[in-house]
Amino acid sequence: MVTHTLEYIDAGWSKTTYGHIKFYKRDAAGTWIDNTAALIKDNVGCLHPRKAVVADFNGDGKPDVFFACHGYDKDPWPGEQPHVLLSQQDGTYTNVTLPVTCFCHSASAVDFKGTGYADIVVTNNLAPSAPFFFRNNKGSFTVDTASLPNTLTNKALFSTEFIDFNSDGKYDLWIGGNEPGSTDSGDAGTMASQIILNDGSDGFLKSKTYDLPTVPDYGLPLDIVYQSGKVYLLRTNIGGGPENYGKSFYTTAAIQSIDFTTLKSSVVYAHSGAYANGMQWVNWLIPYNSAVVAMDKAYTISVN
Repeated sequence: MVTHTLEYIDAGWSKTTYGHIKFYKRDAAGTWIDNTAALIKDNVGCLHPRKAVVADFNGDGKPDVFFACHGYDKDPWPGEQPHVLLSQQDGTYTNVTLPVTCFCHSASAVDFKGTGYADIVVTNNLAPSAPFFFRNNKGSFTVDTASLPNTLTNKALFSTEFIDFNSDGKYDLWIGGNEPGSTDSGDAGTMASQIILNDGSDGFLKSKTYDLPTVPDYGLPLDIVYQSGKVYLLRTNIGGGPENYGKSFYTTAAIQSIDFTTLKSSVVYAHSGAYANGMQWVNWLIPYNSAVVAMDKAYTISVN
């Protein structure tokens, strides 16, 4: 198991207190034990990591790790450089800082061409504000801003995932962020969450696009699970909506269920205020048996 700590906020929003990457393994009793020293020498990571993506980036058949990071989370939101851990022949990992500065809140990776080298799509909110590809050059990466629709430019997009929604063997793209009616500052830069079908061309410029129903009270989709023909979106509030207008950001949680065929939508879970663990929002969903649950069992959330 690989993790990345976030330390600068507890250190008084110190801009030099970076997080650390850690590896864990299970011992004979099934207990997770720290195995960092055996796998990586330089484990200093990002200031503000947001999502880890596991895929084979250097084509050696072993899992590598990309960390989407967005940096200091206050004005002027300068962004930061993401990190990627690349597996080595001796079983260890090198910690590579990519030479691109972005407010990369989310990412997802897919080997589109079946070459053993996965490309990465990241969301980015630094100028020019648009999601982009990190195209994989056998373990190194170049920025590709031309393979995604220009309708995604200058939108407040924070979440993305590759999923094969129509079961054709090709990974489609889900992307979402601030939705119309969801903020008290107006609708500039907002967009309905979208599913963009993969047209098989190693890009998404000519793909069919589905706008998913919005929920202004919970206008920021953070995560997605697709199961049994239903899209489940994990959401929080960002200031707007008649129910949550005026509340501080990230103080509610909701799960929306959408039938992928009909786009019929309903909110199947909603919560406001603090949970038992002190958090007021939920970070990740996972499929578990026939249900969709919060990754952290402290939330006791389960829907289907």
